[in-house]
Amino acid sequence: MGVNTVRLTLRTWLLLLAGVSALPMLVLATWVLWSYKNDQQRVIQERLKARTEVLAQSVGERIKTAVGTLQGIAESNAAMAQDLPTLYAHARRVVAHNPDLRAISLADDQGRLLFLTALPLGEVMPSVNTPERVTEALRTQSPNVSGPFASPVLPTDTVVAVTVPIVRGEVATHALRLILTTRSISEMIDERRLPAQWVAGVADRNGTLVARSRAAERYVGQRVNREFKDAMAGAQRQPFEATTLDGIPTISYVVPAFGADWYVGVGVPTSVLNAPVTDMLSRIAMVALLWISLSVVAMRVFAGYLTRQMDIVVRVFGRDEPGLPAGQAIRVQELWDILQRFWQTKQA
Repeated sequence: MGVNTVRLTLRTWLLLLAGVSALPMLVLATWVLWSYKNDQQRVIQERLKARTEVLAQSVGERIKTAVGTLQGIAESNAAMAQDLPTLYAHARRVVAHNPDLRAISLADDQGRLLFLTALPLGEVMPSVNTPERVTEALRTQSPNVSGPFASPVLPTDTVVAVTVPIVRGEVATHALRLILTTRSISEMIDERRLPAQWVAGVADRNGTLVARSRAAERYVGQRVNREFKDAMAGAQRQPFEATTLDGIPTISYVVPAFGADWYVGVGVPTSVLNAPVTDMLSRIAMVALLWISLSVVAMRVFAGYLTRQMDIVVRVFGRDEPGLPAGQAIRVQELWDILQRFWQTKQA
């Protein structure tokens, strides 16, 4: 008697039919969503690369401008003649006309500071900060830029030093240093210059943070994360997964800004990167929910209608004379064919 046969209601069969019919559409929607996700992420990553390159160029140009300012002083007659008072006066005039500059100093190859424009000439000088950069500039006869350190004039200020050697003949025994605040560098990569929620930072060659687009006062002077440092050392420049110092997962990109002295990195939070996909997924979910709801309603309506049609057939089977009850009609072709065969068999 088929006691183990699984029997499903007509409504269930219709629901299964609707589900199987929707399966190709579901596969297509999944493929479209996956392709859209890849396309959107590729577009955002290209924007990330372009924005990082622009910021790196801006920061590099700022340092090159500082180098040019110092080279103008380094090539002056006062510098060539080692005329300290005239050189000091020239440097003070330059600082007075550039509000972003904190000071200009002169250091020798013994690591001594000979003057600092923020202090009177002849006063006892503080020690030279990041003296290794002065030694390097004199040895290579090339400019460089340091990492952050406390200002010798105002210790609450964090500054960097651009160093340019004074070359007389083929010898460099003195170097000029231009002091810039890290705040002025942070302003160049300010979050207002970036898309919402993006974050940018500048690090020196040792991986110390020089500037940051957000919360610079909190993070400048700290070490960058391992992923940033690895990107600095890597030969290939590609976006990579990282976590910011404030714990936000990002896709980041790092490029050099001034030789191998500074690097600029920009990060896009993964939540922003995935936002278009999340938005589309929520829309698809809403449409799917609506479709399922309409399918259930339609299934109940059709199942009820088919049940009533079959009830008519059952009642016809119990009648002695052929024909349908008054006011009844069979609109399902298969059921009508069954009735036709029933009547033909009965008449035979």
